[in-house]
Amino acid sequence: MTFQNPDTGMSALTDDEIAEALRREAKSLTPIELVDLFVRLKGSDITQFSMIKHFKAAFPEIPLPVLKEASASNRVVRVVGRAGINDAELTELLGPWFINP
Repeated sequence: MTFQNPDTGMSALTDDEIAEALRREAKSLTPIELVDLFVRLKGSDITQFSMIKHFKAAFPEIPLPVLKEASASNRVVRVVGRAGINDAELTELLGPWFINP
């Protein structure tokens, strides 16, 4: 059973579905676009921990310390009300694991 996300209008996805969507789109999106996709898929239920959890499930080859640092992206923490790393820093962190940094 899926539920409608009131923030995005999208059907709520399971954790596995979010990880699969990130994996599927990774070949055609930049790291910034992948983080934006994650934010849209999660809606208002987003934390730095949730980004780490979902990206680790989707991309187990990315080291945990890198994901911890990437989860401080302005694109994630602005949702929870703090300042974070900028897009250039995010791209530098995650770029080595994606074709389109």
